[in-house]
Amino acid sequence: MTEYPSQEHQRIYYEAFKEHLSQWEWSWFVTLTFPEDTSYESARRQFDRWRLDIIDEERLQLGIFLVTSHKAGILHFHALLIGRNRHGKTLLDCSAQRWEVAWNHHAEIKEVESNEGVCDYTAQHFRGFKSDWAEYDFYGINLLEQEKIPYIAGDFNVDIL
Repeated sequence: MTEYPSQEHQRIYYEAFKEHLSQWEWSWFVTLTFPEDTSYESARRQFDRWRLDIIDEERLQLGIFLVTSHKAGILHFHALLIGRNRHGKTLLDCSAQRWEVAWNHHAEIKEVESNEGVCDYTAQHFRGFKSDWAEYDFYGINLLEQEKIPYIAGDFNVDIL
């Protein structure tokens, strides 16, 4: 049994959520997968440790949209990241491969080539098209507010932050 509303409502929420995520030019798309027996609390602690290591070692401020997704007994995270500091360094100046290796389990970090594509994929996970259940969180709200791309809302006007 799913925790999601009807398919019609899922589609409406999905479109609105995809539009909302498109307010940022994301630098990295990250997938972090956990072993089957990993609890949600343990997964969040591991993510927080990894995230704080990036902030400390790269000397960046990070803005993150994180989806925790559960599918067929496997917990995984999808994250969209923006990072910068006052000296002009961004996540695009950092080694994605280095941070993949720093993750304890399976990780994939890609520089975003299609902002629309990663927003679509992430929204699909959050709205139940690719997961049994999901929830989201934002990190670095101040940076995300600063990096928001001004846009005129279409049929959907969702302000999640």
